[in-house]
Amino acid sequence: MENQEKKFKLKRVFQWILLILLAIILIFAVWEMAKDFGRLRQFGPQRPIRFGRRWFPPQNTSAAPSTAEIRSWMTFRYINTVFKLPQDYLKNSLAIDNAHYPNLSIDALGKEQKKTSAATLAGVVSSVQKYISDRGPASPAENQSGFVAPGSSQSGPAPQ
Repeated sequence: MENQEKKFKLKRVFQWILLILLAIILIFAVWEMAKDFGRLRQFGPQRPIRFGRRWFPPQNTSAAPSTAEIRSWMTFRYINTVFKLPQDYLKNSLAIDNAHYPNLSIDALGKEQKKTSAATLAGVVSSVQKYISDRGPASPAENQSGFVAPGSSQSGPAPQ
């Protein structure tokens, strides 16, 4: 009987130790998630990657996106985001009536319109270049890459 009581107490102590360890792990995980959320709010989706105690900022954030980088596999949602185009700008300028827009790739649009991929790509590139030239110079709130500075009240292209 005494042996069973010792086993029961030992089992009970082990359960408490395990419960305390799990609670510590849970608290640590929540703490790290809170720190990551804070970094996400501070840096946005392009936050630096942390290795140990050193921070490495994302590469090529100072270069403005170029229309030469547009590829036929890209979706219109991606192009709208990268070049900060209005949601329906390409839809209207290219006369797209597909229900899948903006989740439609340039290749898929070319197949639908029975055009070559290169011809469709050239049309998209020229539309984006036209928008960029019509937009004019970037506002002071935007850095060279076109991203709006944190804390800025400006959310779109510079007024003309």
